[in-house]
Amino acid sequence: MAIEGQLGGNVALDNVEHAKQALARSDLAQALFHASSALATDPTNREWRALIDQVLSKAPDPMVFVRPDEAKADFITAATRGYVLAWKQQYAEAIATVAEVAAVRPDCAYLAWAREWAQQPGAVQSIPLDAITGRIVPSILRAVTSVGAPCPENDPRRKNCEAAVDLLGAFYGAHPQEAFVIFAIGVALRRVGRFDEAIQYAGYAFQLKNDWNTCIGLASAFRDAKRVDEAVQYYRHAYSMRPDEIAALLDIGDTYLGASRWDESIAAYREVLAKDGKQGWASASILYAEHKKTGAPDVREQLWRMSDGNGRASELVIDLFGDKPYFTWLPGAGDSTAHAARDIIAQLTRKPPPPTGLGIDIPLTYMEAPSALAAFQLWTKAQGWMQVGIAAKVEGVQQPDPRSPKAQVDFQLWAFDDKVPRPNTPAPDPRVHAAIAEIAKTPYCLPMWQPLAQALAAQMGPAWMNQLLCAMVHPPPLPSPRHEPLIWVQKCQVAAALVIAYIDATPWESSQRRRTLWSIAFGPTDWVCDAAIVAMGWVAASDASVRKDVEGVLAQLEKVIPQQGFTCWEYPLVNVWKNLGGHSPEMVKKLEQWKLRCESQKVEFAEEKHGGLTLEQYAELSALRDSILMKQGGGAGSAIMAAMGGGAQPELAALCKRFGIPAPMSAAAARVPGWDKRINADGALQKRFVDLMARFQLKQSGLDSNSHEGRVAQQIRAGAFDVESAKQNQMAAAQAIASGEGGDADPTVFPGQKLAKLSDYVGLMKQMQGGDFNGALKKYGLDMGSYMQASQAWGIKLASDPMLNAKFGKMMTG
Repeated sequence: MAIEGQLGGNVALDNVEHAKQALARSDLAQALFHASSALATDPTNREWRALIDQVLSKAPDPMVFVRPDEAKADFITAATRGYVLAWKQQYAEAIATVAEVAAVRPDCAYLAWAREWAQQPGAVQSIPLDAITGRIVPSILRAVTSVGAPCPENDPRRKNCEAAVDLLGAFYGAHPQEAFVIFAIGVALRRVGRFDEAIQYAGYAFQLKNDWNTCIGLASAFRDAKRVDEAVQYYRHAYSMRPDEIAALLDIGDTYLGASRWDESIAAYREVLAKDGKQGWASASILYAEHKKTGAPDVREQLWRMSDGNGRASELVIDLFGDKPYFTWLPGAGDSTAHAARDIIAQLTRKPPPPTGLGIDIPLTYMEAPSALAAFQLWTKAQGWMQVGIAAKVEGVQQPDPRSPKAQVDFQLWAFDDKVPRPNTPAPDPRVHAAIAEIAKTPYCLPMWQPLAQALAAQMGPAWMNQLLCAMVHPPPLPSPRHEPLIWVQKCQVAAALVIAYIDATPWESSQRRRTLWSIAFGPTDWVCDAAIVAMGWVAASDASVRKDVEGVLAQLEKVIPQQGFTCWEYPLVNVWKNLGGHSPEMVKKLEQWKLRCESQKVEFAEEKHGGLTLEQYAELSALRDSILMKQGGGAGSAIMAAMGGGAQPELAALCKRFGIPAPMSAAAARVPGWDKRINADGALQKRFVDLMARFQLKQSGLDSNSHEGRVAQQIRAGAFDVESAKQNQMAAAQAIASGEGGDADPTVFPGQKLAKLSDYVGLMKQMQGGDFNGALKKYGLDMGSYMQASQAWGIKLASDPMLNAKFGKMMTG
């Protein structure tokens, strides 16, 4: 989500007010916290920057406020650290820091700061060229290439693109012969639509350094300027430099395609297929070009059918029909039941259930869609696991009650025994299952589904209406055991609703199809409501005489959305309404904001708790507790000392207060006996607990557990790290460094952290190896707990990055 959606609007204004209040009471840390959080949404705001300047002018050493343990997002802390460095006129490190932040968050216009700093006398001249080319320019390129050329004016990344042009221009003024800087200027100019200038700079870079990268840069500048033949000429030249790579050939095809030169694009893509007959991008692009050239429906159908499993085909189908959620593509279900079902399916796929069967309870705070449970049952049936099931254990019921109709209806597809759902219809005729499945097996796209649904509706007629309704709560079997069940059920339900939408030819408002879809939409909350909303919206989008009535239905539904819990049909409702188009500016704004709220909504789970804590919370508590005890030297003795007033006691007491558990009074300080008993008795739970603790420790160290480094950490914990492959990687990395291809010799690995640069970690290690352990910790502002976290993070980084490890080895022996 863009930063404006996270911290903008009233949140930013609140942060500004809190910053002013903190300044008034001389709470500089809080003032900086709130002001920098607001500035993340608008770094150029002079009033908000003035608040930061006041903090810096009053602080004896403002660097103490940008430590990595600040309670806010790391990227904001790092950017603010860059601001502080610039305040201290350390421009090289300041510009490099905010460039690195912009690479991660290109929607935050921090490069505007760097542009301003570069204008200060002597600032650019103080930055070594290797820092510019090895650290700053690569980060700028990452930021600007996160968006295509040209970047739209209303895109939040546009401001960074504009600032990048000026910043790179300042570097060019100091180093007019540096090809990499000139190449980067061309890339940035393309993002702001200054194509003629981009060609000039790209051409100059190519003159200075005639290689594949600069040649591709010049070709791309010509392409963005719509100078197709010149672009193709230079792509051809790049291909001649690397004839074993097909990237330049694909660029030629894409260039011709973008210029609507269909025959030439087809020829270029066929050249790719001659080298790689299974190249999916080229195959899909050929079909697209042939359809655009001839308008042949059969070619369009081939492209559409290819879009399952071919990302390029999916992209081109959306290009043909528009990016319209629920009309041209199907978002996945967002209920917590659906998320839990996906997780359970993944676990059972890895480790099948015992022959005796398995029953799994899913605790929920509020009622949710029964179809998620039905989808899971379809999947277990496809596996032949008839004794495996899941059940929702619901704490409360939101209002309006989702089990009850939202208006007067003719029927209800779901019934409930208290909080337990069951289909309120018998299973349908197998022929209906087969017919609906034939539609659902194809890629989701209502423009392509419409003729299929119309043909089936004409074949069935109104007499089959009830059978179609039965199929919505008794969906067809999965096409194969490996088929994704949740999307399958969603597709089957929309397919059935679409057939119902065309089941009779009578005028809409008096038709059976309208009354049937109404009764589904206003019946008990479930994915079938989503399907009815989608079907009615699709009819309204293609029939102006229906639109007013359908918009009235959507408006009625909006009024009965419960305030608590997750409502599965709310996101389809706002998207379908938005897809209709032709709205007033006020309505467009309302729908955009509503859609954003839906996308930021968090699904809540009612999880098992002991001592008031979930397993995840207890894992976080345990990791923090161990970190505190580690400061005192670790071990059970530390816990006993803490209970008796030892050095860790105040921190442990604060930790217990934070998590709402009793203060430490024994050697079992900051522990929850209920969870300890459960974890010790259940091996699977223990494994999950240890994994959660490890994930939180990684997070504390600045690593994402789902990243490459996180996976390496898991391999190391599991004893599965490939040491021999790592040795080969290290040798290759050492060779690259020796030949001058290693880039920045002292990279920043953890922006905003105490041991941010490689040289920081090496300095710490060398001082420790010299015997001054405590002095080393003090020098870098560490204690035993934070040292262990930093050491773990660096160890994982080094294990996962051969080039970094090679630089580490060279620096340690240097």
